[in-house]
Amino acid sequence: MIPWLAPPDQALVFNNLSFETPEQQEDYVRAWARKRTGLPCDFKVAFYPGRYAAEKCSILPVGDPTSYIPDNEVRSTGAHCQALYAHALTWLRIAWGVQHWAEACGIG
Repeated sequence: MIPWLAPPDQALVFNNLSFETPEQQEDYVRAWARKRTGLPCDFKVAFYPGRYAAEKCSILPVGDPTSYIPDNEVRSTGAHCQALYAHALTWLRIAWGVQHWAEACGIG
């Protein structure tokens, strides 16, 4: 999952680039990943609404980004998996914040 930002925020994060649609941003992200890794980039891309907080040098989610994961994409085979999933979401929220902060600051 990657954030979908308003065009003024996009220009700050993507070095004066902005995208009219999530599909345009997805194409850009895939091309960037392909160039950087040399690997095929046929992964699924999903978006959640975000905003760039310049004072924090970070992209912040608007609302709960995990709510944009369709139920049919959450795999669970029992109560232990549901508990692990709930615990993992907390760490994912922390990881997203750290990742976006590092990328926005040019160290990721």
